[in-house]
Amino acid sequence: MEEISRTKLLEMIQKVMRDSKQVIRCEDQLKLALAWELKKFCDDKANIYLEYAAKNTLNGGHLYYDIVTEIGSEYIPIELKFKTKSIKNFEYSNHAAQNLGRYDFWADVERIQNFKANTGKTLMKGYAILVTNDSVYWEKSGEGFMYENFSTKDERELHEGETLIWTEKPNHDVFNAVGVKRKRGIAIKNNYTLNWDEIMTLTKKIKFETLILEVK
Repeated sequence: MEEISRTKLLEMIQKVMRDSKQVIRCEDQLKLALAWELKKFCDDKANIYLEYAAKNTLNGGHLYYDIVTEIGSEYIPIELKFKTKSIKNFEYSNHAAQNLGRYDFWADVERIQNFKANTGKTLMKGYAILVTNDSVYWEKSGEGFMYENFSTKDERELHEGETLIWTEKPNHDVFNAVGVKRKRGIAIKNNYTLNWDEIMTLTKKIKFETLILEVK
C-alpha cells in the first residue's frame, strides 16, 4: 500500500475542500470527508476509526482521537482543526479566539506524541492538521503577546525538549479566560518545522491554507 504521507493528506484535503458538490463549512464535515478519502485510499489494507477512544495519561480521564488508521499492528492518529472567519457572501462561522486555536493545535500535537502511552498501541506516525481561511494563523508570530509561544506561523521551528507556556500575563482576568484545561504547558518531544500550503482561493484576498505537521 502506498504510504499515507503529508503530501497524500494534502491532496485529499485539497480535493474535499474544492469539491463543488459539498462545501465544507465545519470541522465535522471535513473530518468525515477526510476519513472517507482515507478509506478509499487504503481499501481493505487498513481500518479507519472515527473518534478513537483512549485514556488520557496526563489527567486520568478519557480522550478521543479524531481519525485513526490501523495498518497491521501500527497506527496513524490524525487530529484535525477547522478554524474560519466570516466572509461576505460566504457562509463561514467566525471562530475568532486565535490564541486558543493556536494552543489547541499544539495540544493535538502533544496528544499524538502520547498515543502509545494513551492507547498501548504502536505509533507509526501521526498528523496534526489545521485548516483555516484566517491568515493570522500563518502570518502572525504573536510576538509580544501572551500566546506567542503557541505561534503557528509559517516556517516556525521548534526543538525537542521545549515546553510551550503562556508568557507574562498581561492581567489576571485575561489569563483566567483561557480556561483551566489550557493553563498547563505543552511538552515538545521532537524537532518540528511548520509549513503551510494553500488549499483554495475564495477571493483575491481570502484563501484557505492548511498546516499538516507529521508527529512522531
